[in-house]
Amino acid sequence: MATVKQKFYNTLLSVIICLKYSSTSAIVACPNHPVVSSASIYAQTGSDYNDTIIYTCNIGYYRTSGTFDWTCKENQLWEGIPLVCTKITCSNLPVVSSASISAQTGSHYDDTITYTCNIGYERTSGDLDWTCKENHLWDGIPLVCTKITCPNLPVVIFVTVLSQTGSNYNDTIAYTCINGYKRTGGNLVRTCKEDSHWDGIPPLCTKVTCQNTLPVTFSTISATGNKYQDTLTYTCNTGYELTSGNLVRTCMENETWSGNPPVCTITCPDPGESDHVTRQLNGNNPTETVVYKCEFEYDYFSGDETRVCGNDGQWSGEKLVCKAYLAVPYEQRNLIVAGTLSGIFFILAITVIFLYCYCIVRKKLKMEKKDEKL
Repeated sequence: MATVKQKFYNTLLSVIICLKYSSTSAIVACPNHPVVSSASIYAQTGSDYNDTIIYTCNIGYYRTSGTFDWTCKENQLWEGIPLVCTKITCSNLPVVSSASISAQTGSHYDDTITYTCNIGYERTSGDLDWTCKENHLWDGIPLVCTKITCPNLPVVIFVTVLSQTGSNYNDTIAYTCINGYKRTGGNLVRTCKEDSHWDGIPPLCTKVTCQNTLPVTFSTISATGNKYQDTLTYTCNTGYELTSGNLVRTCMENETWSGNPPVCTITCPDPGESDHVTRQLNGNNPTETVVYKCEFEYDYFSGDETRVCGNDGQWSGEKLVCKAYLAVPYEQRNLIVAGTLSGIFFILAITVIFLYCYCIVRKKLKMEKKDEKL
């Protein structure tokens, strides 16, 4: 059992120790707080023993290890697990149908992605720009891109739709004018564009027009007009007949009149022929001829061997008449014989005169050559 003296010393020692530690605790301080990259001090109670510092990661960073709270200890050091702050990353990009990424600043906090609807599509809802947020997710309203559609086109008069691939972007519609009409304005092919409108303007088709024709001689003309399927009707003047071309012509799609201009000419009637006569008819139009000839053992009696169709539609001369040789009157036969003999004698006389002159000239040339040799 301890004596009173021992108790006193023990009590005194306890007081001394208490005073000693009490004095030490009052002066303990932790001056140098840890510097943490990408973090800052959020709160601090002081720098003395048992005081605390609370860290927080900077905006755009998150804690991957370590402690936020640090405490000043009696060894004058701040106690805690080293804090590591890592940059926030958004890894999974939103997949948008019918769209593609046109720009991206990165995949970290506050970086942005810009989407663009594909060609032929347009945004109908959602956001084109998305931002990486602190929850590691991309922030934005889901983008919806739908195919560009052009409105139905109104019906165009005198026009039919030849073909149409659809009413979406880059689809086309092709027109054609109806029969008898041609395009005078607008576009026969139109395309759906990115602004949801058809390019070009509606086609304008007007009725085909044929040029006015020139008058045709020796005829009159009546016309229903000069548009498609209108007609021209010609009538040859009295005494004239159609020899070529067409009396009725129609305005066609190619803006020309069908057929050819009519040719109206006057004609002579069939001149006929007598017995024992042959003929060669070269035509019965003006200036054309008919040639007659007596058959074998028949002689000319009267009329003309050649007759010409005149502009008045009448044949010149008279019809040729041929009779058997003995049937020709004696006087007429003598005239025929005399005429024939006269012709023969005339030809013989001309021949004799030619030969006589030839001999004289030849003799003269021989004499001139002989004189030259001398």
